Amino acid sequence: MLLTVLLGLTAAACWGAPDVWLAQATRSVGPFPVVFGSVLIGAAAIAPAAFFVDPPEWTTRAVLLAVLLGALTACGYQAGFIAFKHGSVSIVAPIIACEGAVAATLAIAGGEHLRGSILVLLGLAVFGVLLAAMGEGGGRSGAVPAAVAACVWG
Repeated sequence: MLLTVLLGLTAAACWGAPDVWLAQATRSVGPFPVVFGSVLIGAAAIAPAAFFVDPPEWTTRAVLLAVLLGALTACGYQAGFIAFKHGSVSIVAPIIACEGAVAATLAIAGGEHLRGSILVLLGLAVFGVLLAAMGEGGGRSGAVPAAVAACVWG
């Protein structure tokens, strides 16, 4: 359990650390160039790994799912970066982080069982994010696209 929490916190720090720079880039050049550049840099960084793995079996279903999920993910990134362009990072980032609550909800709908304490804490986290988004500070304009991004990624 402790290792799970530590790894989860590490992942959250790694995902959250670049938010300020991504928001600055989005405000400078716009959401689409930032999404395109991020995908391009990520593809270039991971491409060498293709030499070390076996090629996948390409079924029609796998290709269709890859195309669908790729398009959905790109839309999620676009929504997230639009949120960063128009909203405060201190509001947008926590809303996007609610993707975990969306994933947990989908897991429960799929039959997975979570402890009651986890459900309560997820509910409190979402409630806190909603309260922050409703407050003052320029975060409202980015709240809706951030919520869309959280739903897509979750």
